[in-house]
Amino acid sequence: MYAELVLILTNHYQPKPLIIAERFRFHRRNQNSESVGKYVAELRRLASTCSFGAFLDDALRDRLVCGLQATSIQKKLLSETNLTMKRATEIAIAMEVADKDTSELHQTAKPDGIHRMQQQKQKSPGKPSKGSAPAEKSSTSTMSSGPCPSCNKTHKGTCRFKNARCYKCNKQGHISSACGKTNVKTVYELYSISKTVNPIKCTMSIENVCVPMELDTGASVSLMGQTNFDKLLNSVTVEKSTDTL
Repeated sequence: MYAELVLILTNHYQPKPLIIAERFRFHRRNQNSESVGKYVAELRRLASTCSFGAFLDDALRDRLVCGLQATSIQKKLLSETNLTMKRATEIAIAMEVADKDTSELHQTAKPDGIHRMQQQKQKSPGKPSKGSAPAEKSSTSTMSSGPCPSCNKTHKGTCRFKNARCYKCNKQGHISSACGKTNVKTVYELYSISKTVNPIKCTMSIENVCVPMELDTGASVSLMGQTNFDKLLNSVTVEKSTDTL
């Protein structure tokens, strides 16, 4: 009697999942913002209730390749022959880590922005007419009768550029559009990355042979010289490629 009650309650509170619904959720799962490792773990969790049986590894591999966010990793996996789930996971994680390291390297080596320096010729100050004092510019009037001396626009109240510094004359109190200085010469100072930066190297496993290679983030294919191929992979059968470089 007790066993029957346990079975009834178990079926009520923990009903057996519908395989078609579980597989539907599995095949709709794409990678979001998580890493490849976390995405693979989530696929394995979803597959645990799908009853794939002997087809489990193939189902996980297919969903991994189709659901990845990075198209570069997808292209690499689609070009592999006899791809297994284990091999697909290793390639995807390795390319993800390499892409992250390359991005961090570029951010670290990014040069400062372009700095601009101005030189100008000073105008001789004009002489005020007799019987009149030079007019002073004001940017605090409630309603300007003409263009504001600080921004060269008409507006009410205090100008928000009254304490700004002009990049033409380097004086405070106005911006360049309200500056009367002319004959400005612009000098640009450029910075470049040193050519002596050491290349990024990594070790790739090709047919269970460790091959040292140099990382090139701008390359669409991986190349190997004939000498290195004969030395390291002389037992591998090479197929003719359809790619044109």
